Amino acid sequence: MKNVEKAHVAAVPYPALGHSIPFLDLAMLLASHGLTVSYITTAVNIPRLQQTILEAVNNGLDIRLVILPTPPVEGLPQGYKNTDLLPLRSGRLINEMADKLQQPFNCWIEGQLQDQSPPVCVIHDLFIKWAPETANRYKIASFLFNSVGAFAMSMLHSVSGSILENDLQKEGNSVVVRLNQMHPLKFQRHEVGVDFFNPDPCNPIAQFFLRQYQSIGQDCGMLINTFRELEPDYIQHLENVTDKPVWAVGPLLPPSFNGGQTRVKSRGKMADISEKELLRWLDSQTPRSVVYVSFGSNTSLSEQQTNALATCLEASEQPFVWPVKVSPRIEPATSDSEGRYLPEGFLERTKNRGLVIWGWAPQLVILSHPSVGAFMSHCG
Repeated sequence: MKNVEKAHVAAVPYPALGHSIPFLDLAMLLASHGLTVSYITTAVNIPRLQQTILEAVNNGLDIRLVILPTPPVEGLPQGYKNTDLLPLRSGRLINEMADKLQQPFNCWIEGQLQDQSPPVCVIHDLFIKWAPETANRYKIASFLFNSVGAFAMSMLHSVSGSILENDLQKEGNSVVVRLNQMHPLKFQRHEVGVDFFNPDPCNPIAQFFLRQYQSIGQDCGMLINTFRELEPDYIQHLENVTDKPVWAVGPLLPPSFNGGQTRVKSRGKMADISEKELLRWLDSQTPRSVVYVSFGSNTSLSEQQTNALATCLEASEQPFVWPVKVSPRIEPATSDSEGRYLPEGFLERTKNRGLVIWGWAPQLVILSHPSVGAFMSHCG
């Protein structure tokens, strides 16, 4: 029947590529099951995602691109509407901009209501904390989607709850998180920030955790980019503490990993190394010997952290691939440029077994290569 109305879903990622790409994989998965998916984004993301979206549409998937106007934010340079384009340590401006997307999203929902084609639910990022409120206002369901695994979400819930309920126990130089965890988790003080567990309203770190904790309880359920065989205990833990269903929908991969035509290299930004050159380097390494080091597109290491990591990679004598966020080839060198933090002579001493990629790295190309044996990650 040609005129059967399909269920319509709105997918709202946080405006950073590390979030937008998994959301697009989820959108393609949902569309492949016959749903209409409105993919909500900002204009700056379009050049990085349009090839994947175009190929998905050409393959018969009903994915509709919705570009929200981005409200001005004081201190956010014009055109910088994505965390991957921002100077280091300016992510809070993107958080503020993401908060202000509620009003244009509400306008879009109202337009859908007038056209009698509203979404039946909103699937939103953890950092789009206004989504449950908007969904409730328009009497539609909301679901939280996490591109990180169940363990990370379980930790977020327990740490936030521990702060809120003042259930932290201190043992000498350690902090113990016990709330609702199957196993008590002990952190040495040097492993976390000084104010990490300080519930003071003026502490931005604790308040960030608390806001996410409070938003989790407003949704109808949670989707996580994992699978039950990998994290059964922590999926069950999230179901227990939220009293909501949790769906393990991963691992979310581009269609090219399942016989489709979407190219892995078209995902995200251009790297400063060609795929051909990268594959040639990876092919030259022995199987399972390469350490891949990546802390995501939003994380900025301090000078001390960068220096320590470089020193350890050099001392390990293992071949490695290490994307460094800021590229001195692209941006003027600043006091915040991680490239300037590398130990003197590091690149020269490791050139025969190390590959430093300035800026964006084609992560799936790297992780799917047989020479990669270890992944050092920030785990979301």
